[in-house]
Amino acid sequence: SMEIGETEEGEEYVEPAGFGFASFSYIGGNLDSSLQSILTRMLPLCSNYVHVNQYVSSCLGMYECGIVTRTLCEAINKLLREYLEFVANLNYLLREAGTDDKNISMSMVYVNSQPSIRTMAVLYQVVSTARGKKGGELLNALQNLMSLHYVGDAKGSEVMSFLLMECAAPYARMMQSWLQRGKVHDPYSEF
Repeated sequence: SMEIGETEEGEEYVEPAGFGFASFSYIGGNLDSSLQSILTRMLPLCSNYVHVNQYVSSCLGMYECGIVTRTLCEAINKLLREYLEFVANLNYLLREAGTDDKNISMSMVYVNSQPSIRTMAVLYQVVSTARGKKGGELLNALQNLMSLHYVGDAKGSEVMSFLLMECAAPYARMMQSWLQRGKVHDPYSEF
Protein backbone atom coordinates (compact mmCIF):
# COMPACT_ATOMS: atom_id res chain seq x y z
CA SER A 1 0.00 0.00 0.00
CA MET A 2 1.10 3.57 -0.58
CA GLU A 3 0.68 6.66 1.53
CA ILE A 4 0.20 10.06 -0.05
CA GLY A 5 1.80 13.04 1.63
CA GLU A 6 1.92 16.72 0.86
CA THR A 7 4.76 19.25 1.02
CA GLU A 8 4.39 22.76 2.39
CA GLU A 9 3.87 23.99 -1.20
CA GLY A 10 0.92 21.62 -1.64
CA GLU A 11 2.78 19.20 -3.99
CA GLU A 12 1.79 15.58 -3.52
CA TYR A 13 4.27 12.78 -3.08
CA VAL A 14 3.98 9.09 -2.39
CA GLU A 15 5.70 6.90 0.15
CA PRO A 16 5.70 3.31 -1.13
CA ALA A 17 5.10 0.56 1.42
CA GLY A 18 8.24 -0.12 3.40
CA PHE A 19 9.69 3.25 2.43
CA GLY A 20 9.15 6.15 4.74
CA PHE A 21 10.86 9.10 6.29
CA ALA A 22 11.93 9.02 9.90
CA SER A 23 10.93 12.00 11.97
CA PHE A 24 13.63 14.60 12.40
CA SER A 25 13.66 14.03 16.15
CA TYR A 26 14.33 10.33 15.55
CA ILE A 27 17.24 11.08 13.23
CA GLY A 28 19.21 13.07 15.71
CA GLY A 29 17.25 15.54 17.68
CA ASN A 30 16.61 19.10 16.79
CA LEU A 31 17.42 20.38 13.36
CA ASP A 32 17.80 23.99 12.45
CA SER A 33 14.38 25.11 11.20
CA SER A 34 15.76 26.32 7.85
CA LEU A 35 17.53 22.98 7.26
CA GLN A 36 14.40 21.09 8.26
CA SER A 37 12.38 23.21 5.82
CA ILE A 38 14.80 22.50 2.95
CA LEU A 39 14.85 18.78 3.70
CA THR A 40 11.07 18.65 3.88
CA ARG A 41 10.86 20.26 0.44
CA MET A 42 13.48 17.90 -1.03
CA LEU A 43 12.22 14.58 0.35
CA PRO A 44 9.33 14.29 -2.13
CA LEU A 45 11.97 14.14 -4.87
CA CYS A 46 13.24 10.91 -3.32
CA SER A 47 9.87 9.24 -2.80
CA ASN A 48 8.62 10.30 -6.24
CA TYR A 49 11.77 8.84 -7.81
CA VAL A 50 11.17 5.51 -6.05
CA HIS A 51 7.52 5.42 -7.19
CA VAL A 52 8.33 6.33 -10.81
CA ASN A 53 11.26 3.94 -11.00
CA GLN A 54 9.14 1.06 -9.65
CA TYR A 55 6.50 1.66 -12.32
CA VAL A 56 9.04 1.88 -15.14
CA SER A 57 10.86 -1.24 -13.95
CA SER A 58 7.61 -3.20 -13.76
CA CYS A 59 6.45 -2.25 -17.28
CA LEU A 60 9.61 -2.29 -19.37
CA GLY A 61 9.89 -6.07 -19.51
CA MET A 62 6.19 -6.86 -19.78
CA TYR A 63 5.00 -7.02 -23.37
CA GLU A 64 1.36 -7.28 -22.35
CA CYS A 65 1.58 -3.65 -21.12
CA GLY A 66 1.51 -2.70 -24.79
CA ILE A 67 3.79 -0.85 -27.16
CA VAL A 68 2.57 2.61 -26.16
CA THR A 69 3.07 1.96 -22.44
CA ARG A 70 6.52 0.47 -22.97
CA THR A 71 7.48 3.43 -25.16
CA LEU A 72 6.25 5.78 -22.42
CA CYS A 73 8.37 3.88 -19.90
CA GLU A 74 11.42 4.11 -22.17
CA ALA A 75 10.92 7.88 -22.43
CA ILE A 76 10.50 8.20 -18.66
CA ASN A 77 13.62 6.07 -18.24
CA LYS A 78 15.57 8.63 -20.30
CA LEU A 79 14.47 11.32 -17.85
CA LEU A 80 15.37 9.11 -14.88
CA ARG A 81 18.86 8.64 -16.33
CA GLU A 82 19.20 12.44 -16.63
CA TYR A 83 18.20 12.71 -12.97
CA LEU A 84 20.78 10.09 -11.97
CA GLU A 85 23.43 12.03 -13.93
CA PHE A 86 22.45 15.11 -11.91
CA VAL A 87 22.81 13.12 -8.67
CA ALA A 88 26.24 11.82 -9.77
CA ASN A 89 27.37 15.36 -10.63
CA LEU A 90 26.09 16.63 -7.31
CA ASN A 91 27.93 13.83 -5.52
CA TYR A 92 31.11 14.79 -7.40
CA LEU A 93 30.71 18.44 -6.40
CA LEU A 94 30.18 17.48 -2.76
CA ARG A 95 33.30 15.32 -2.80
CA GLU A 96 35.32 18.08 -4.46
CA ALA A 97 34.06 20.59 -1.91
CA GLY A 98 35.29 18.28 0.83
CA THR A 99 38.83 18.37 -0.54
CA ASP A 100 38.91 22.10 -1.25
CA ASP A 101 38.03 24.94 1.03
CA LYS A 102 34.75 25.38 -0.86
CA ASN A 103 31.48 24.79 0.93
CA ILE A 104 28.28 23.61 -0.64
CA SER A 105 25.26 24.43 1.44
CA MET A 106 21.95 22.60 1.53
CA SER A 107 20.41 25.77 0.11
CA MET A 108 22.67 25.47 -2.92
CA VAL A 109 21.75 21.80 -3.30
CA TYR A 110 18.05 22.69 -3.07
CA VAL A 111 18.30 25.49 -5.64
CA ASN A 112 20.16 23.22 -8.06
CA SER A 113 17.59 20.47 -7.47
CA GLN A 114 14.59 22.58 -8.48
CA PRO A 115 14.36 21.30 -12.08
CA SER A 116 14.65 17.72 -10.85
CA ILE A 117 12.04 18.24 -8.13
CA ARG A 118 9.60 19.62 -10.69
CA THR A 119 10.32 16.93 -13.30
CA MET A 120 9.93 14.13 -10.75
CA ALA A 121 6.62 15.60 -9.54
CA VAL A 122 5.35 15.62 -13.15
CA LEU A 123 6.59 12.05 -13.69
CA TYR A 124 4.80 10.97 -10.51
CA GLN A 125 1.53 12.40 -11.91
CA VAL A 126 2.16 10.71 -15.26
CA VAL A 127 2.78 7.31 -13.66
CA SER A 128 -0.29 7.67 -11.43
CA THR A 129 -2.39 8.55 -14.48
CA ALA A 130 -0.89 5.83 -16.70
CA ARG A 131 -1.34 2.92 -14.31
CA GLY A 132 -3.64 0.30 -15.84
CA LYS A 133 -4.01 2.10 -19.17
CA LYS A 134 -2.54 1.37 -22.59
CA GLY A 135 -2.80 2.47 -26.20
CA GLY A 136 -5.27 5.19 -27.11
CA GLU A 137 -6.70 5.29 -23.60
CA LEU A 138 -3.24 6.10 -22.23
CA LEU A 139 -2.60 8.79 -24.86
CA ASN A 140 -5.95 10.42 -24.11
CA ALA A 141 -5.28 10.34 -20.37
CA LEU A 142 -1.85 11.95 -20.84
CA GLN A 143 -3.28 14.62 -23.15
CA ASN A 144 -5.98 15.40 -20.57
CA LEU A 145 -3.39 15.54 -17.79
CA MET A 146 -1.32 17.98 -19.81
CA SER A 147 -4.24 20.25 -20.70
CA LEU A 148 -5.70 20.25 -17.18
CA HIS A 149 -2.57 20.58 -15.06
CA TYR A 150 0.36 21.86 -17.10
CA VAL A 151 -0.93 24.77 -19.19
CA GLY A 152 1.27 27.72 -18.27
CA ASP A 153 3.81 25.48 -16.52
CA ALA A 154 6.90 25.61 -18.75
CA LYS A 155 8.73 22.67 -17.19
CA GLY A 156 5.59 20.56 -16.86
CA SER A 157 4.58 21.25 -20.46
CA GLU A 158 8.08 20.45 -21.68
CA VAL A 159 8.11 17.08 -19.91
CA MET A 160 4.55 16.21 -20.96
CA SER A 161 5.19 17.19 -24.60
CA PHE A 162 8.31 15.02 -24.70
CA LEU A 163 6.46 12.04 -23.25
CA LEU A 164 3.44 12.45 -25.52
CA MET A 165 5.58 12.77 -28.65
CA GLU A 166 7.56 9.67 -27.74
CA CYS A 167 4.65 7.40 -26.87
CA ALA A 168 2.33 8.63 -29.65
CA ALA A 169 4.75 7.47 -32.38
CA PRO A 170 3.95 3.72 -32.22
CA TYR A 171 0.22 4.46 -32.05
CA ALA A 172 0.53 6.73 -35.09
CA ARG A 173 2.27 3.92 -37.00
CA MET A 174 -0.66 1.59 -36.19
CA MET A 175 -3.13 4.22 -37.41
CA GLN A 176 -1.13 4.86 -40.57
CA SER A 177 -1.09 1.14 -41.37
CA TRP A 178 -4.83 0.97 -40.84
CA LEU A 179 -5.55 4.03 -43.00
CA GLN A 180 -3.18 3.07 -45.85
CA ARG A 181 -3.55 -0.72 -45.95
CA GLY A 182 -6.71 -1.37 -43.99
CA LYS A 183 -4.78 -3.62 -41.61
CA VAL A 184 -3.80 -3.02 -38.03
CA HIS A 185 -0.95 -4.81 -36.34
CA ASP A 186 -2.21 -4.61 -32.76
CA PRO A 187 -0.98 -7.63 -30.78
CA TYR A 188 -1.75 -6.02 -27.39
CA SER A 189 -5.25 -4.63 -28.06
CA GLU A 190 -4.25 -0.98 -27.88
CA PHE A 191 -6.15 0.35 -30.88
